[in-house]
Amino acid sequence: MAEPSGTGPRHPAGRVFLGLPHGQNTVVGEVKRRWSVSDGKQPLHRDAALIVVGDLDSANLKRALPNFHQHITCPTRGKRTLDHCYTTFKNSYKAQSRPPFGKSDHATIFLMPVYKQRLKQEAPVQREVARWTDQSVAALQDALDDADWDMIRRSSDDVNMFTEAVVGFIGKLTDDTVQKNTIRTFPNQKPSAFNTIIPSTLTSKLEVLGLSLPLCQWISNFLTDRPQAVRVKKHTSSTLTLSTGAPQGCVLSPLLYSLYTYDCVASFNPTTIIKFADDTVVVCLISNNDETAYLQEFGKNLERWCQENNLLLNVSKTKELIVDFSTKQDRSYQPLNICGTPVERVDSSRYLGVHIKQDLSWSCHINTLVKKARQRLYHLRRLRDFKLPSQVLKTFYTCTIESVLTGSITSWFGNSTMQDRRALQRVVRSAERTIHTELPDLQDIYSMCTFIEHLNIFSSATSSSTSCLSLNGTVSNPYNISGLTTVL
Repeated sequence: MAEPSGTGPRHPAGRVFLGLPHGQNTVVGEVKRRWSVSDGKQPLHRDAALIVVGDLDSANLKRALPNFHQHITCPTRGKRTLDHCYTTFKNSYKAQSRPPFGKSDHATIFLMPVYKQRLKQEAPVQREVARWTDQSVAALQDALDDADWDMIRRSSDDVNMFTEAVVGFIGKLTDDTVQKNTIRTFPNQKPSAFNTIIPSTLTSKLEVLGLSLPLCQWISNFLTDRPQAVRVKKHTSSTLTLSTGAPQGCVLSPLLYSLYTYDCVASFNPTTIIKFADDTVVVCLISNNDETAYLQEFGKNLERWCQENNLLLNVSKTKELIVDFSTKQDRSYQPLNICGTPVERVDSSRYLGVHIKQDLSWSCHINTLVKKARQRLYHLRRLRDFKLPSQVLKTFYTCTIESVLTGSITSWFGNSTMQDRRALQRVVRSAERTIHTELPDLQDIYSMCTFIEHLNIFSSATSSSTSCLSLNGTVSNPYNISGLTTVL
């Protein structure tokens, strides 16, 4: 039985189970004696999850202890509910009947937590929207008919001034005549890149890649005229037909998006575009103080490619990181602009879970890993307290702690300082003392991963790939663009 979590009752600091004997006379007295309960309101273990289970027949513990709540409502023997489960959490579990074990005449009861973890989301915001009614349209039309356009034309010296005056005048009339309503909007946390696929554009690219015409037509038919509706509990919206994007949750959607963006490549030799999932990085080598290729790649080529493929550059999430080891510290660089908006220049950036600093030091990244791993050591100790086998504890360590410490280890461990390595190794030693089992050393894991990486590089260099998927590696949506500039 899992403990409830999320928006419901508080997180219990522990669990106290009490299996009560058959019968009704000793139930309440046994509970009070075990927990020192006074009128059902003052348990001895205040922060614990108090759970009472047993074959209580027709006994009703809630009558004597009103703070306890029964969760089993389904039949447990024939058509009667003889087995009870009481906790101090109201409406925290729901019960389902399962077949009995062996020759038992009582059904097995499966208890599931009702409360679910509340997802982190942005708070809803209020904004004003224009409500166009027949009256507002008629009022605006009357105002435009009565306007003295000749006066506006005579007061303007050129076409630009005249256009600005007309637009401002119409905007003022609209604000005065159209009714405004205040609504609450719930922001979408993360727009999906799959929603940007244009079926006709994708079909043309698939034909260029050599896919057969029937397959291209099947994919186009799969993405066109898709009915979609939104259902919230018992309420369902009207159906909307979509012909843009790929279905969410479909195993074919990531592949189609990768093929859709395969031609997003660099146009200049010193520039490289690296794509993974929805992250895109433009890496440029600047030599002899010449930033022309870098600025044109960002400001023109990438922007034009996104417009042609129905994609938008999220400038607010775009960061520029300059790595410069030259001796000229007063060296200045031209600001990077995308769609007329300047890009923020930062000293460090996080890419694929790795914190990259301007001086290419890894202390910040390693400190983050150590802090995250130490938080998970608490759960390892709790599992040890529950007397789980060492093999289970070691598996938990490998999946939840070692995976954090060794993420992308080939890119940063070799250049880490001895102080940072000792901090990492202290986490491993703490886990060893908890499990009482020797664990792999991080240096050995780094050596093994580096060796495997070298084998993969040599294997890729000696083999030629003709698959269309290998044309440009992993392709992604350029929503989050990060600029990494290397200067000699």
